[in-house]
Amino acid sequence: MEYMKKWKALGQVFLLGCLFCCSVYATEKQDQAPTLKITSVLPVGIVNLELHNGSKGPLRIFRETNGWGAARWRVFKLRRGESETFFLTTRYILFTRNIPAFDEIQLGEKLEYRLDLNGENWFRSGEGKIGFESGDMLIVSYDVPLSEEALEEKVWWGVVSTVVTVP
Repeated sequence: MEYMKKWKALGQVFLLGCLFCCSVYATEKQDQAPTLKITSVLPVGIVNLELHNGSKGPLRIFRETNGWGAARWRVFKLRRGESETFFLTTRYILFTRNIPAFDEIQLGEKLEYRLDLNGENWFRSGEGKIGFESGDMLIVSYDVPLSEEALEEKVWWGVVSTVVTVP
């Protein structure tokens, strides 16, 4: 049984490694992809992030207040060979008017995000309160699928990921 757990964990690490190594695909111009940075991880299940514009000009990102920008975060936690997956959902979001609105990040600027994995919009593979411990490895991905609206509005689409080991 312990043997199977190790192989399962190794397979998950391989899969997550592939996700991280192939973590940026985007618009036709690769140099327009944002970069993602974890700025802090709190033991109570909160991850603070920055989405940086490292492109050659302004970068459009869908707002989280519409169907194109909502529920685009994924978090993978690895602890002592076991993995746990978290994803944001729109289950409890009521869109009264759903239009493809976006924010524009100027060259060298950033957007800040706070992910509270204990919030009601987060689903996960485990149970109970979410917490982070020293040594946990977190992989965070921001995933915006290609859509007609992204192309029409020239909004970035793709996946960016980052990884951190909790100190």
